[in-house]
Amino acid sequence: MRRTRNCVFGAALVALALGATACGSGGGTTIVVGSTNFTEQEILGEIYAQALEAEGFPIERRFQLGSREVVEPAIESGEIGLYAEYLATVLTFLSKPDQPSADLGDVEAAHAELGARFADRGVTVLDYAPAVDANAIVVTRATADRLGLVTTSEALRLAFFVVLLLGIAAESRSDLRALRSAYAALDRLRLSEAERATLEERTRLARELHDGLAQDLWFAKLKHERLVPFVPDEQRPLAAEVTEALDSAIVEAKQAVVTMRAEDDRDVSLEGLLARTVNDFAGRSGVRADFSAADLPQSLTPRTQVEVLRVLQEALTNVRKHADATVVRVNAEVGDGQLQLSVIDNGRGFRPTETIGDGVGMQSMKERARLMGGELRVVSEPSAGTALHLTVPLGEAAVTR
Repeated sequence: MRRTRNCVFGAALVALALGATACGSGGGTTIVVGSTNFTEQEILGEIYAQALEAEGFPIERRFQLGSREVVEPAIESGEIGLYAEYLATVLTFLSKPDQPSADLGDVEAAHAELGARFADRGVTVLDYAPAVDANAIVVTRATADRLGLVTTSEALRLAFFVVLLLGIAAESRSDLRALRSAYAALDRLRLSEAERATLEERTRLARELHDGLAQDLWFAKLKHERLVPFVPDEQRPLAAEVTEALDSAIVEAKQAVVTMRAEDDRDVSLEGLLARTVNDFAGRSGVRADFSAADLPQSLTPRTQVEVLRVLQEALTNVRKHADATVVRVNAEVGDGQLQLSVIDNGRGFRPTETIGDGVGMQSMKERARLMGGELRVVSEPSAGTALHLTVPLGEAAVTR
């Protein structure tokens, strides 16, 4: 429908004045309200469309038509009948670079000039309405209460408190992490100091064993060997048992000294310590002992390393005392995050449910495994040899350097 008089709503930039009154001449005339493809312009168009509908005018909405280059010709051609726009914006759009225009700060002058420019185009510039230069939409309190809206200041206040709470939470988390880190450092320091004191005490005890008990045992053996020729024949078996007991006690004392001198073995790898233990056993017992290792850490924590060596020594002692074996194979490797140590001999074997000797050695090895968080398994059958398997979870026990 072609219209002879169309309307532009003007707005002053300095006051963001928006204004429009109804176009058309009666309640039966449909007013087409258009807008550019800017959301803000669509909101302006919707505001005036609803205002006209409230006055009884039938309204047709044609929003998102495109840029101003599309909308301005549309209102001149009558395609749309009402277009809400900022006064200074549309005046600037219509002005050419070399064409003088009114001072945009003077609302009255800018409005008069805009009206003059549209006067010969069949377009009426309606009275402007004052507005505020702010990115906000003003509604009545009743509308705000009905829709659950908040003011800009309330939203900013809420955002401030949210940011403040987030900052406090972040700072609390940071402080908590720092506190946990400090506690962990103190705990490591405490453990390190305790381990250092333990190592020093073990070194002292090893020195006392070597200078005291071990020397006394050697002296007792020498005296016993000098007395053996004078022992009656019927008492020779008993003398032999004493000799064997002294030899065993000397070996045990030497093993204890070697194990407890962990302070002196800090530069020896775990593989080196295990190999040395196996080689020492082979040299003392005359039993062939083979050792193999794969993917071992450089070392373990002092306590774990001592316990592993003691289990190996006890296992080899059992081989010497009870197995009557000719070959023993020791293998150490890492798999599934665990140290896996195996001691397998070709001796006479036994039934694990039956106690060998006093059973103290086996119980001692199981207790050591439990203290390390590991497990000790024994597989054996009479005349089929014995296999001892120790598994120890590494975790923080492994030390690489």
